[in-house]
Amino acid sequence: MLVAFFAYRTLKPRDLPVILKETSLDTASVMLMICAASAFGFYLAWERLPPKMAEWLVGLTRNPTSLLLLLNVMLIVLGTAVEGTSALIILTPIMIPVIQKVGIDPVHFGIVLVTNLTIAGVTPPVGQMMFISSQVLKVPMNRYAVEVLPFLSAMMLILLLLTLFPQLSVWLPNLVYGK
Repeated sequence: MLVAFFAYRTLKPRDLPVILKETSLDTASVMLMICAASAFGFYLAWERLPPKMAEWLVGLTRNPTSLLLLLNVMLIVLGTAVEGTSALIILTPIMIPVIQKVGIDPVHFGIVLVTNLTIAGVTPPVGQMMFISSQVLKVPMNRYAVEVLPFLSAMMLILLLLTLFPQLSVWLPNLVYGK
C-alpha cells in the first residue's frame, strides 16, 4: 500500500473501501476452500483411508518404479480433493515406511510427492488452486480448464521424468552431502 500510495501514486484513499472489500471477499472464499479441504483430509485420516491405500499399493507391487507410478495416480486423485498441506501432513508419515521398504530414496519420494500435489491442485475439475485462481482472477472455470491444459501436460511430463529418473531429484543433495 505504501508503494502504491507514495511511490507510484496510483492508489488514492477513496479507492481503499473497494480494495478492502474485494480483498476480504477473495480471502474469505480462499479460506473457505482450504477449510473444506482440510476437513475432508481430517475425515480421510479419521477413517484411516491413507494407510489402507498404502497397504493396498504395496500388495500390488514391490517394484519401486511401478509403486511410484501407482502412487502418482493415487496422489493426483487424492490431491484434487485434499488441500496440499493437509495431504502432506497425512500422507508423509504413512508413506515413508512403505517407500523405504521397497528401496525408494526419501528425498526422491518427497520431490515426487510435492510435485504430484502441486499438479493435483491445478487439475480440473476439482483442484483447490484452480478454484482459487479462477476466483481471484475472475476467470470462468471452463476457460481456466482449457487454458491450463498445455501447462498441465508439461507438468505431467516433468512428473513422469522425475518418477522414472530418480537422479534428477537427488543429484544436488548427493552432491552437497557427498553420497
